[in-house]
Amino acid sequence: MHACRIARAANGRDKILKFEGSYHGLHDTALVSVKPKAEEYGDPDAPNSVPGGGGVPKASLSNVVVAAFNNLPSVERRFKENPGQIAAIILEPIMMNVGLCLPQPGFLQGLRDICTKNGALLIFDEVKTGAKLAWGGASEFFGVKPDMICLAKSIGGGLPLGAFGASRAVMDLISQHKVFHGGTYNTNRVAMSAGLATFREVLTRENYGHVDKLSKKLTEGYRAIVKKSGLQAYIASAGVNGALMLYPQEIRNYRDWTKIDIDLWRHYWFGMVNRGVLAQPYWWDEQWTVSVQHTEADI
Repeated sequence: MHACRIARAANGRDKILKFEGSYHGLHDTALVSVKPKAEEYGDPDAPNSVPGGGGVPKASLSNVVVAAFNNLPSVERRFKENPGQIAAIILEPIMMNVGLCLPQPGFLQGLRDICTKNGALLIFDEVKTGAKLAWGGASEFFGVKPDMICLAKSIGGGLPLGAFGASRAVMDLISQHKVFHGGTYNTNRVAMSAGLATFREVLTRENYGHVDKLSKKLTEGYRAIVKKSGLQAYIASAGVNGALMLYPQEIRNYRDWTKIDIDLWRHYWFGMVNRGVLAQPYWWDEQWTVSVQHTEADI
């Protein structure tokens, strides 16, 4: 919410481009085309802006442009249709509202180039990928630098904490009182203390080496079992996150994800739980997370 607002203020434009099937929070700008139904899709290269539920104003929908993930021509088309109107592109560097949908080679850099060309900001929503991919986040992992990042969840060490950051020129809009930013729980002492401890004591380069090793072992183990069993599936993995993806080939976007065999996934999940293993939260759009507390024995 704050990231989208300050992006609009930074270049004086109203529209935000997001990707079909992505989730960025519960505010009106983000609650668009999160889990649209097939009859609502529209053109694969120019998806409809579908409200994520009742109460999202039509005025909000008109300011949210939707493109297809891993589809640069779709993004370029949207900028051509809305010249000088799109303030920013917001996306998860790895789409995590659909299990794990990895960006295809060149996709993130292509977005970086499109934003630079059109004077728009590139926002990486790292609420789920942040602190999980690498010590330097998605920027280090993929080698693409956004204009703004959003962080939450893991950075709080179990307490509620969120943050966003950008260049000094952009963030100064707040200190100069050109953009309002406030909140009852801003800089909560307990949450901030937990966040600082997490950054200083948990998210160390040494611990990243530890969890990377465990993640690799878990991923390789899953892949070996899939190959041995002949299951029509693949393993998507990045950083400490991963997922068993029940598809014949790698998904590239939200519409690919909707073709999952839900009954088969449920058999997998309950079968694991009945054997004492909580592989991931319950739902086929989730993924596993390896913790610094895990050991090789756990894997």
